[in-house]
Amino acid sequence: MRPSTFEVFVTRSDRRLINHRGLDLYDRRSRVFVEFVLLHRPEGRDEVEFYDKCESSSVAGLRLGERVARAAVCVRDGAVACASPTGAIAVVIGEDYLAELLGYYAHHADASVHARTVNAFAIGDAVVTRRGGDPLALASDPSVPSLGAYLFDDLGYAPARQDLLAQDRLIGVCGGARWMRFLGHAPRGDRGTLVAQAGSASAAELLAGDVLEVVRFSEFHPRADTGAFSGEIRLAYWRRADGSRTPVTGGSVTGVLAQALADARFSRDIVTSGSYHGPRAIRFASLTIAG
Repeated sequence: MRPSTFEVFVTRSDRRLINHRGLDLYDRRSRVFVEFVLLHRPEGRDEVEFYDKCESSSVAGLRLGERVARAAVCVRDGAVACASPTGAIAVVIGEDYLAELLGYYAHHADASVHARTVNAFAIGDAVVTRRGGDPLALASDPSVPSLGAYLFDDLGYAPARQDLLAQDRLIGVCGGARWMRFLGHAPRGDRGTLVAQAGSASAAELLAGDVLEVVRFSEFHPRADTGAFSGEIRLAYWRRADGSRTPVTGGSVTGVLAQALADARFSRDIVTSGSYHGPRAIRFASLTIAG
């Protein structure tokens, strides 16, 4: 195994906000983005690669040692991966992909979306018909460290936690002052870190029984308008109840959040990824895997 590329991009931005009423605010924000590729050529086989990327407000937040070590295991396993199973299967998805999925609900809790009347849910609506698993709760909290954190928004509003979903229902919206006033709400600052409530399951419980643990998608496409999502599997592990674990590749995972979350379970472990702070992984009781 050998590295092919390893690139680091660091951005630092300084902001100062002054107005005629004596407001004088300053902050400094950082963004660190890393992407790398590992290559591996097993004896007698074609060379395979594993690509990863991550971003954070600090170098420590990238957890680079953990990510590179995990990528090294994945590139070796990817070289011997076989075809993914097909059918209706329990699926575990984690970190960056979970953040993208929950971004659907953050989108429909945005004040500008409600002002333009293109929101999928009204305040008070159930966003999931719960059959089991863990209830969904989301909030915007700019005080929680992440890429979404801030000391003040573009209009000078201080960070304030705003609850968006509780017990699978939309209970509030957030967004820029213009849109909040349009809706008749007092502005409380723009959206910050998306905070999701921790679940009830340990990592071992999420991976128990027959389950497909997806590590990397080649393409992942959650839709902001419908909540439908699909992903082409680059690497996953087919875990069986007997304890076996087989690396697999190929095929696709598809689902619709409103149905998929009905009996989904979230991990107790919390992670920060980009502008997301919440469960490290989610287990869907059944998603469609097609070859």
